[in-house]
Amino acid sequence: WQIADQIVINPTNIAEIRFPQLPPNLIRRPTLVLKIDNENTGIQQIEVSYLTGGMDWKADYILLLNPKENQGDLNSWVTVTNQSGIEYPNAKLQLVAGQINRVTDQGQAELLRDNMVSMGAKAFAPGLTSAALSEYYLYTLDRPITLNNNQTKQISLLEQSGINITKKFMLTGQLRYYQDFNSADSIPEKIGVYYSFKNSQQNKLGQPLPAGIVRVYKSDSVEGQQFLGESRIEHTPRDEEITIQTGEAFDLVAERKQTSYQRINDKVAEYAYEIKLRNRKSEAVMIQVKEPLFGDWEILKSSVPFQKTNASLATFQIPVPAGKEVILNYRVRVKY
Repeated sequence: WQIADQIVINPTNIAEIRFPQLPPNLIRRPTLVLKIDNENTGIQQIEVSYLTGGMDWKADYILLLNPKENQGDLNSWVTVTNQSGIEYPNAKLQLVAGQINRVTDQGQAELLRDNMVSMGAKAFAPGLTSAALSEYYLYTLDRPITLNNNQTKQISLLEQSGINITKKFMLTGQLRYYQDFNSADSIPEKIGVYYSFKNSQQNKLGQPLPAGIVRVYKSDSVEGQQFLGESRIEHTPRDEEITIQTGEAFDLVAERKQTSYQRINDKVAEYAYEIKLRNRKSEAVMIQVKEPLFGDWEILKSSVPFQKTNASLATFQIPVPAGKEVILNYRVRVKY
């Protein structure tokens, strides 16, 4: 304790020790002390860098859809948190986005998905700019920032309006449908709602986007913005497609029924499925049905054309008129 001009140890106990002042070599808090010999004439500028914990940042996005849901406004900001134990007054802020390999206390390598923060003492003009840094991206805030200990600040990353968006409806099957006989009469399934856009200059974007959560909103009939759902995106370079799942369609219904099962031998079986798609909307929609398969498979018959998207996926594009039902029937042979 410091009482008046003295330093007091154990002020409430019988054995009380008083000092007129602290010794100059006594350091009361964790401190890094550097002794540097300048063998040259004149003043030298020294830069010291070190790694510390307690600094973190994340990116968040807001996508506001227009009434037709074919365009939207994308806003983003970064949230910086300082829990390092010290404050950084008028500092230069740099944010590193990427997956950086670090070694844990147990000596094992760990791939960190967290972003990195760099604090310095240099400032520029206003703005947050990005630049490639080896296999990562460096975002530099071009103005000084004061970040106190245990403080969180938000900084605007981008604001762009009128980007083109594609809305998709998707039904995805499961591998377990092709591993045994399914005796259920029908299986109700949900149709997912997705929004995708290209991160390109032609689409008014075209800059590296750090990983974060995208929250999707749309204005309702009384001009209020309603939350539609959210999805996390990974670090996305320019010219790549971004797809966000917001939830499940209310007015689209799907039912699956296994209509046939035949075991040819111990390693070959045939499955037949009927998938009913009902559209209770007032406009026609396109529903993408994705059927994951395994082994050596072949679709023997299908009521709708399909595409072998990859070695374990068959994709059907099925238009469903407003207020109508469309049935997909197909038969597949699987060799285990």
